[in-house]
Amino acid sequence: MASQLLTDLDRLVDALRAAGIHASVDLKNLTSVGVGVWVTPFDWTADLAGNLHVRAALFLMGPKGSGRNHLDLIGSLLDQVAELVTFDEPPTYVVVNDTDRPAVRIITTTD
Repeated sequence: MASQLLTDLDRLVDALRAAGIHASVDLKNLTSVGVGVWVTPFDWTADLAGNLHVRAALFLMGPKGSGRNHLDLIGSLLDQVAELVTFDEPPTYVVVNDTDRPAVRIITTTD
């Protein structure tokens, strides 16, 4: 199970990078650096066609020090992620108005 989770996370990170989104996985706390994606996996599966399905929380960050001026960048990241990831349940979008690093949380719930 753990190895499958890591495989799915690697595939997600590869897909995000291919779309121009910097993403990395730290096995200690699963954080990203810069413009990227912070992923907290609750449940990741892949169907027979190889599409990823996710129940998780994603945290998209703008560049450090960018303030509130880069929420359009975050919106663009959301659009790209939506094309790459199939959510098992409709996500809830929460805009975090951080003065140092704007972010949007994509939250999906687990049963």
